Amino acid sequence: LPHTRAVNPLPIIVKSETLTLPLAPDSKQNYSRRAQDSTDGKNVTSEIQVIRLGDVALISAPGELFGEIGLAIENTSPFHTTFVAGYANDNLGYLCTETSTREGGYEPKNQISLETERRLLQTSRAALLAAKA
Repeated sequence: LPHTRAVNPLPIIVKSETLTLPLAPDSKQNYSRRAQDSTDGKNVTSEIQVIRLGDVALISAPGELFGEIGLAIENTSPFHTTFVAGYANDNLGYLCTETSTREGGYEPKNQISLETERRLLQTSRAALLAAKA
């Protein structure tokens, strides 16, 4: 592989942040079983986890992440290399962008929250910064 490079895997750090999303109006009737399991009927909580291996970060997304959100996480990461993994530690269904929500379609109609993108980016950033410190 001509583009590979050696990576120092130290330090190894694991950090986790709680992701809280307000439920979308139709989330209990639509796709996500997790919306039905909400303890207060208004919010659902999940986890964003970062595993740091030197200057490489592996970050989790709890569902089917829209590519634009994954790219935004990678592009704003404080690490040299960041990998985003979907369906990790939980499954909240479709994790849609605000643009796709405005445009409509199957995935936005069946999403668990209308605030997914902003909150997911904030929580991911906090987890990445905690792992970088």
